[in-house]
Amino acid sequence: MLVNGVCTTPSTTTCTPPQTLVNGVCTTPTIPTCTAPLTQTVTVACDPNASGQTAVSGSVTRSQTKSAYPGCTFPTPVTASNSTYVSDTCVYPPPPLSVSCVGTPGDPFVGQNVKWASTVSGGSGNSYIYEWSGSENLAGTVDATSPVYKPYTTTGLKTASLTVVDNTSGQTSPPATCTAGANQIGGGSGGGNGVLVRSCTSSLTTGADGSFVDAGGSTSVSWQVSGGTFCASSCTGHGFTIPTSGTNSISGTLNNVPVPSNGTFGLSCTGGTYGPPASATRPVTVVFPKAHIAANNQTGMVRVNAGTPQNTTITWSSDGDAVSCTGTNFSTNLYGQPDATSGSVTLTTTSQTTYTVTCTNGNGVSATDSVLVNIVPVFNQF
Repeated sequence: MLVNGVCTTPSTTTCTPPQTLVNGVCTTPTIPTCTAPLTQTVTVACDPNASGQTAVSGSVTRSQTKSAYPGCTFPTPVTASNSTYVSDTCVYPPPPLSVSCVGTPGDPFVGQNVKWASTVSGGSGNSYIYEWSGSENLAGTVDATSPVYKPYTTTGLKTASLTVVDNTSGQTSPPATCTAGANQIGGGSGGGNGVLVRSCTSSLTTGADGSFVDAGGSTSVSWQVSGGTFCASSCTGHGFTIPTSGTNSISGTLNNVPVPSNGTFGLSCTGGTYGPPASATRPVTVVFPKAHIAANNQTGMVRVNAGTPQNTTITWSSDGDAVSCTGTNFSTNLYGQPDATSGSVTLTTTSQTTYTVTCTNGNGVSATDSVLVNIVPVFNQF
């Protein structure tokens, strides 16, 4: 035959298996040696003299006699004398499974779905089974990477764990404890094991918390709903008026709010995806002025002798942050001090008289007290 312009006689060299003819030379193929764990896929060709046969493969250990393959019709076993080695492939087990999972959001409300999602590496990478377990009967087995969703009915820490099975290699991962994802309120990266479920709450504070307010006075009022619009769509104040409506009413601060006479502020809210929260109240201690009056150290009703000069001593006092007191039928001006809040005067009562003191605080709220002085009748003797 003509090869590269030169007439050449074809080679008639016949090689003895497992040698093959390579560039006119019988060559023994180099068989690789696999490191442990030793699993090899060996491909052989059926006896070239058996017509219609094709190469077949299977897993064997090269040191053993090759097993028969279904595609070969010649007698078993397959040996170097009736087959031709083609190739070896080293096959190693897949890397260990690595599993992690996370619950989002990290700060859910009661009734809100928590999304438990996972990440898997290692194994065959082909097909996995996901087995979930956790708080409030979280359970389920899925055969895809789809997350599972769980709404919780109570507050507190809720945990979850995940075990993954590799369908191909049969590997099973150690259980993975799920961490918390990002928070939905105020951001934050979450972290820690499990998610912290909470309930919707409302809060109400005043500038008078822990102190006193004089009757008729005012204070600041602040209110807020945890979770914002997740928990409420609008709020109403009791004892004060929220000047906005809708979502603008669910938090705020007002200054110079008159304190109700009963001293109690309240807040109630409606709506919200996971609300509304329970109503909130905030009591304020209101100090009312008080007035006290006595005649001759007696209260209520007193008797005096009309014929006795300087027969009546009026004594008065006040408390509850009163800043001034005025008298009816007597004067509270003492030593050039008008409207004294306490003191005493002595005077003469000649007829039935009611003495009244009125004490007022800085906000104009007043209190009164009275004492009645009667005259002891005089009987003439005949």
